[in-house]
Amino acid sequence: MSIFCCGKTINNAKHIATGWKNLVTRKMNDQIKARLKICRNCGSNRWRGIRGICAECKCPIQAKVRAPDAKCDLNKW
Repeated sequence: MSIFCCGKTINNAKHIATGWKNLVTRKMNDQIKARLKICRNCGSNRWRGIRGICAECKCPIQAKVRAPDAKCDLNKW
């Protein structure tokens, strides 16, 4: 299944949906905390209101870090 998100076509919509579901349910674990710390200190982090957007992939950071199988486009996690 493909969807258009984050400025590109995503071939596995399940991963994106999982990230958003985990954001809505406020899921937090060590992996998410580590990813958030990396993203908060990254030069590609662009804040819009209270939410960060990655300037590299255009993804909402809070959702992407919660998608267990997602990868950072800059290979930081």
